[in-house]
Amino acid sequence: MKPIMTFALAVIVVTSLSMCTQSKHSSSDEDLVDSCAVMPEFPGGQKALMDFIDNNVQYPVLAEEVGLEGNVLVGFIIEKDGSVSHVTVKESADSLLDAEAVRVVNAMPAWTPGHNEAGEAVRVRCVLPVTFQLDGSRDRIDQMPEFPGGISAYIDYMGKNLNYPAECEEKGVQGRVLVSVVIDKKGNVTHPKVLNSAHPLLMAEALRVVKMMPQWTPGKNEGKETAVTYVIPVTFRLQ
Repeated sequence: MKPIMTFALAVIVVTSLSMCTQSKHSSSDEDLVDSCAVMPEFPGGQKALMDFIDNNVQYPVLAEEVGLEGNVLVGFIIEKDGSVSHVTVKESADSLLDAEAVRVVNAMPAWTPGHNEAGEAVRVRCVLPVTFQLDGSRDRIDQMPEFPGGISAYIDYMGKNLNYPAECEEKGVQGRVLVSVVIDKKGNVTHPKVLNSAHPLLMAEALRVVKMMPQWTPGKNEGKETAVTYVIPVTFRLQ
């Protein structure tokens, strides 16, 4: 059976302050950002990224034999020159699946780097959820769903609508919420659910904002609109 690899917009994260402020957690992270004016882009865009994953991921033989499935959340950094570095597993599925997901991300070609509002290249944290599923019902999607207006419009939407819960901000609570949604054939955002454990207030806020999203441009396969599962990572980070 051919594995399905489903994944989200790889660089969607939201901070508690402006979209291009720098992280201050440690000296090694001082020049890192979670989002910026012009986000990094895989060469060829979202569909090319999907094609790269689909063409390069090899389902581990042992994992396939025992029917092992799961979702691996891979974190990485797009450097100022577009190279991929610091590839790590953020959410593990199994050591076999984790290793394969990391191998493929490490093999990615250089991206178009991100830039801040001044046009300067910046180092950007990214995440890429990769799902290993033994199911031949859907091998690939020709056109992924798109938020109306694209990635920049998505960032604007989250920046204007996502509120950092006051209690979490006061107590210094941070975290990433993974929200799984289905973009249906009409572009509606349906079946939102949180995939990971986080502070209840962060989970509630991420769900609230996702549920009120406008219609997306639906995904297409062989020229026909089709429902697509997306995983949206939303990071709450205190600057």
